[in-house]
Amino acid sequence: GTEDARSASFKSRTVASTLHWGNRELNDQQQIAVKNILSGSGRPLPYIIFGPPGTGKTTTVTEVVYQLAKHSDQLKILL
Repeated sequence: GTEDARSASFKSRTVASTLHWGNRELNDQQQIAVKNILSGSGRPLPYIIFGPPGTGKTTTVTEVVYQLAKHSDQLKILL
């Protein structure tokens, strides 16, 4: 319910502040995007990562999925 969502949101904010990067080569913008997604700063709006080919969109999403999977054993991820 709502309490579970609040707990998950709080945990996400805590995780975003203490990240150990899976990919240490993320640039500053990619790291900011990952932290914002994990903290839930834009909820309930969806997160949209866009840019021209070769700018690191897939790398950024991969890091988000890695961090979510690493920090939550109850989370189900559909790709």
